[in-house]
Amino acid sequence: MRCKIGAATAGLRKNRGRAGLGRPRGSKNHATASIRALAAPYSEQALAVITELLQSKTEAIRLAAANALLDRAHGKPPQALTGEEGIGPVTVTVTHHYEP
Repeated sequence: MRCKIGAATAGLRKNRGRAGLGRPRGSKNHATASIRALAAPYSEQALAVITELLQSKTEAIRLAAANALLDRAHGKPPQALTGEEGIGPVTVTVTHHYEP
């Protein structure tokens, strides 16, 4: 049986039969919020370091700094999900083995 990856995992993401587990949908992740609050004061300093690294003599460092700066300015580019050999959609084959 062949199906798209979304259809194959849809039941897993709904947490059926496990009501009350996990963080409620739409609620804030307080752990992430506290880390962001601690890191926020260093944002300008970190950005200054990245822009300084753009002047490095090492090409790999300049490239990494440029990518980091672009990711922060414009967001990371989406990654395409493709099928075999980069053609078509991703397909998932599910095989069940039953022994009587």
